[in-house]
Amino acid sequence: MASLLRQLLVLALIPAAAAWAIVGRQGDDDSAASARRERPAPLVEVEPARLAKIERSVSAVGTGRARRSVELRPVDAGRVLDIAFRPGDLVEEGAALVTLDSATELAALAEAEAELEETRAAYERAEALQKQGRVTGQSFEGARANLLRAEARLGRARADLEERVIRAPFAGLVGLTDLTEGALVGRETSIATLEDLSVLRVEFRTPERFFADVALGDPVRVETTIHPGETFDGVVVAVDRRVDETSRAFRVRAEIPNPDLLLPSGLFLRVTLVFDARDGVVAPEQAVTVEGDGAYVYVVDDAGVVERRPITVGQRGDGVAEAISGLSAGENVVTRGIQKVSDGTRVRLPGDAATAGKEAPRS
Repeated sequence: MASLLRQLLVLALIPAAAAWAIVGRQGDDDSAASARRERPAPLVEVEPARLAKIERSVSAVGTGRARRSVELRPVDAGRVLDIAFRPGDLVEEGAALVTLDSATELAALAEAEAELEETRAAYERAEALQKQGRVTGQSFEGARANLLRAEARLGRARADLEERVIRAPFAGLVGLTDLTEGALVGRETSIATLEDLSVLRVEFRTPERFFADVALGDPVRVETTIHPGETFDGVVVAVDRRVDETSRAFRVRAEIPNPDLLLPSGLFLRVTLVFDARDGVVAPEQAVTVEGDGAYVYVVDDAGVVERRPITVGQRGDGVAEAISGLSAGENVVTRGIQKVSDGTRVRLPGDAATAGKEAPRS
């Protein structure tokens, strides 16, 4: 009988224990829900997607060279009488740079002028007599030949005198020189260099897979460490039609206008050769998350709610990624705090007190 009473008591307690457990769990769930409701919306940073030029290009390095460059040397030996330039001067075409002693050439010129005057007088007499029939044709032709030789000697004497002045063959910048007045120079003496830097020429090598893409007139863009942050534009002017068997690359030559002479010769240049360009939508590269075979961004609408948006990624570079599809210019994408959000999350932005409330339900 006692055993039967104990069994009945146990059966009576089971429903009460179950009810107590249910009440306890419901209290825990209510507490968790209350905590979620009170949790502040995560703080994130956003940037708008924007329209930009999307380029298909290849990068290379090269060395800038003057379009024209010569080393000035005297035609013949002599002593320096005058130096008419300073290193770094910008000189015009034909400007006199150095004058050598010319006493011998001046004497030769005077002799040639006297000889020409004498032979011209003899020719004129022979011509008059020939018209009167008083000299033979052979004598007249001899006088004429002497005149021509005298004119040639005078021309040579004038040329020799002109060569005692070293002139600029084209407009350009004169380089450094060690020349001094009174110095004796010879044919192998280097006077100075002269460079035409109005246009800078650069050659660079391009991988063979781009051979069919390169054409004359293609735009190039160069950068250099001496002008950080600046770019200089130019065009392709020549393409080598031979691919190097060792490097599997071919040479391309471009010219960069340099009217202000900001770019010196011998400069190391980073070159970007642009094949084509188009308008496209880009977003900061840190906003793009790759998962499996796809990519997506988190877009924040005007209400501060996040949407997980799949996109098709195109070109990448300069800290941005092209969104071929899935994103429009002007839409804000999360750039910092991505790990805090998911689809449907309500977020707040720096300085935005209005969105500091509770997180929206997640879909």
